[in-house]
Amino acid sequence: MSTAIDGRETSQQIDMLPEAPALGLQVNKAGILIAEKTEPTAPATIDNIPAISGINDTEAGKDILKNDPLKSPGSSTVRSNLVFYPLTIESVTNSYKAKKLVKKLVWELYFTPTISYRKLGVNKSFDGSVSPFSASNYPFANSRDVNSEVTHKPDMGLELGISTGYPLSKHLRLIGGLQFNINRYDIKAFAYYGEQATINLNGVTDPLTPWTYYRNHDGYKSDWLKNYYFSVSAPVGAELRVLGNDRTYFGVAGTVQPTYIVKDRAFLISTDYKNYVEVPRLIRHVNVNTSFETFISYTSRTNKTRWQIGPQVRYQVLSSYKNPYPVKENLFDFGLKIGVSTNR
Repeated sequence: MSTAIDGRETSQQIDMLPEAPALGLQVNKAGILIAEKTEPTAPATIDNIPAISGINDTEAGKDILKNDPLKSPGSSTVRSNLVFYPLTIESVTNSYKAKKLVKKLVWELYFTPTISYRKLGVNKSFDGSVSPFSASNYPFANSRDVNSEVTHKPDMGLELGISTGYPLSKHLRLIGGLQFNINRYDIKAFAYYGEQATINLNGVTDPLTPWTYYRNHDGYKSDWLKNYYFSVSAPVGAELRVLGNDRTYFGVAGTVQPTYIVKDRAFLISTDYKNYVEVPRLIRHVNVNTSFETFISYTSRTNKTRWQIGPQVRYQVLSSYKNPYPVKENLFDFGLKIGVSTNR
């Protein structure tokens, strides 16, 4: 191979003798020696490198070896398996590919053991001319805090549902689904001989007088009345990832839940706070609930299952009773929500 070294023409043939492969020496087109996979030996110098025809015999070859000495593999400057290729702006930009957000629906099945309770209040829209506080012969009827005149306690409830989420970004997604709830609480009452209860209604001249066997304060036997509501709702809301990574993170979520009461058993207190009575037609069957939750999400190592667990509170916006009834009831639940979803 006819080569120009240091700008000087030479017609000498550069031939690799048998000694060159043993040392792992190669000559590239520029006439530069490159070492590959040599055995650990003492540092190579000009004096102890075996003669290579056409290189060591010339002044130019000696200059090359002097300026670029070879060293043993134990040294940090060994030139081994060198790769030369041009880098351009196009090659760098084309090699980078941004991660795309995979937008797909994620389905989740969840259940929530809950503690159900209620808050009672006075319907402010009630007509004062038929105020529930105007009843006579019952001193407790003049109290404007109905909560202080009744004895009730929370009971176990349950929430079960399925939801799906659609990601808007890496940290935010919309959620919606179908949900079933059971709300329960207990009321302390006293069994009594049958009598008529009185319920004044807003905008109605004649009061309701249903028959009942339960009193609020006095009777011959105490008892606990169990109120419950079985409802179906369609939660719609959003979920936000606050801290963490794709595998484990902390998040918050909130929903608005249009709700329909499928079945109920509710004892209402009379407007004089004397009796408890069932009046199904005074129950509001279409309602609205809201929920808020915090949770920890964990994805399994196989990336096939995602678990989610955290506390949740659910509140009923409208009263359980229709507007003509003088007392308001708002239900709320505290629970521990547990959900599982699969990644496909």
